[in-house]
Amino acid sequence: MREEMRQAAPELEGAFGRRGLLVRGCQPLPGELQGHRLHTLHDTWLGPEGLEGEFRADESRLPVCSASMSLVFSLHALECARDPAGLVAECARTLEPDGTMLVLALNPFSPFHLRWARQGLQAFSGAQVSRMLRSAGLEVHACRPVGVWWRARDALADTRTPRLPMLRSSNLLLARRREHGLTPLRLRRRPVPLGASASPG
Repeated sequence: MREEMRQAAPELEGAFGRRGLLVRGCQPLPGELQGHRLHTLHDTWLGPEGLEGEFRADESRLPVCSASMSLVFSLHALECARDPAGLVAECARTLEPDGTMLVLALNPFSPFHLRWARQGLQAFSGAQVSRMLRSAGLEVHACRPVGVWWRARDALADTRTPRLPMLRSSNLLLARRREHGLTPLRLRRRPVPLGASASPG
């Protein structure tokens, strides 16, 4: 987890604004994000009966105003959610125009999945998460593998992971909410027929 957060730091450094939302898959996951430039970061996690932490609510009905968050960080929350698509849609709703959503999700194709395959988690590929984000009205700008290949405490992660990036433990996706403004149309001048009695001026 420390290695995943270290590799996600460059995206967090570009996050700035007034408010952000951290949605964790469970309480033991890290509750602090390093490197962001947000004034306030609201922390919540998925519990047995829904979201807990700074507020309690159903995961598909966040008690957050629409277009009020500059950043939403989903930290392995989709794997634990009862309705992953609904959670993504709600997170997208809370984003302000040009707001950023970061999703850190387990990679089902990594050998690392042998450590959590029997833990009741559901993992989604990068393509599946991208489809959820696009269905929620977000533009996906990046999807890259992060984390370790198998073990994090020795050189195996450093020597083999760069050669096999698709086998890293997780995927990091970056998406933004775009609201295109109205495009002004050029007015066409219509010729007006002048009568016989018309005069200049």
